[in-house]
Amino acid sequence: MESPVGSKSWPPVPPPALHEAYDLIEAATAFWGLPSDSIVGTCKRQDICWPRFVCCYLLRNKGMSLKAIGRVLNRDHGAVSNGIKQFELLTELYPAYKLQAKEFDRFCFKMISQKQKNYKLGSVIT
Repeated sequence: MESPVGSKSWPPVPPPALHEAYDLIEAATAFWGLPSDSIVGTCKRQDICWPRFVCCYLLRNKGMSLKAIGRVLNRDHGAVSNGIKQFELLTELYPAYKLQAKEFDRFCFKMISQKQKNYKLGSVIT
C-alpha cells in the first residue's frame, strides 16, 4: 500500500523536536561537567569531542538528519557523520566508552523525563 504522501521513505515516527535536541545538549554539559556552550563550540579537545560524538549518535538514532544535527551542534553534515563514526569506533574498541554512553542515556532519561514524557531509556544504545 502506498503512503498517503506518495513516498515510502517516510518513517512512521517523526524526528524529535528541536527542544529535545537542546535538552540533550544541556544534559550532556551537566553529565560531563562542561561549560554550557562547549558542545556546540569549536573546541577539539578529547574531553569535549567525546560528549559531542555521543550527542551526534543519539540524535541521529532518534531520527534527526545529519543536516539538522549539524545546525544544532554548529557543524556541517560531514562533521556530524564523522562524529557518529568515531562514536561507533570508540564504543566498539573500548567497553568503558560504551558503558559511559549507557550511563549518559540513563542520565538523560532522568533529566529530560522531568521536563517531558517521551524520552525512551535504552532505545538507542544497546
